[in-house]
Amino acid sequence: EKVLKDFVLNALEDPKMNPHQGSVNSEHIKHQTKSNCPQEFAAVIGDTSDKRPDLWLSFLKKISGNDIIMEGKRNHTSQMLWYLHSAKQHDWKQNDRRRRKEQWKAEGRHLNRLIEYLRGQPDHCCTLDSICTECTPGELTEAGQVPKRISIFNDMVRPGDFLRWAEQQMSIRCEKNEQGKLILYLVSR
Repeated sequence: EKVLKDFVLNALEDPKMNPHQGSVNSEHIKHQTKSNCPQEFAAVIGDTSDKRPDLWLSFLKKISGNDIIMEGKRNHTSQMLWYLHSAKQHDWKQNDRRRRKEQWKAEGRHLNRLIEYLRGQPDHCCTLDSICTECTPGELTEAGQVPKRISIFNDMVRPGDFLRWAEQQMSIRCEKNEQGKLILYLVSR
């Protein structure tokens, strides 16, 4: 348990894992912890943490306190998300605001790129697969598959993150076709 707590605290304070030095979504920390400390994670949390998120949440509640601060925030669907920050990060709220501003600017650029891409496609639509590309050789997911990234963006967004983002955009519609492929449509703008 101490190994996991130390890893979480170090991750929150590490500029590579937390470049804005603000709060970090607990799910991101969970995946980092699970991949960097797999034996300890399995022993303390168990292998079923994806099916039982309450096990991870219970662990976080247990370790939060003096060094690690845990706060809940509601997302756009009113689901509670848990964020962590180090107690040493006194200006974490200011850093979170700065990160959100940067994120909004990037999302605006992403939306403009996607709209331009879709405008250039027949019927102003495309499949999600058509804008995905495989990552560098040797990189594998937990299931041993080569991960995919969205290729029209310079920063190579993961398809799942992209899809959640695209579904929130007023000018994009996402639907499955008869073959089960996900299609992105440009809504008239």
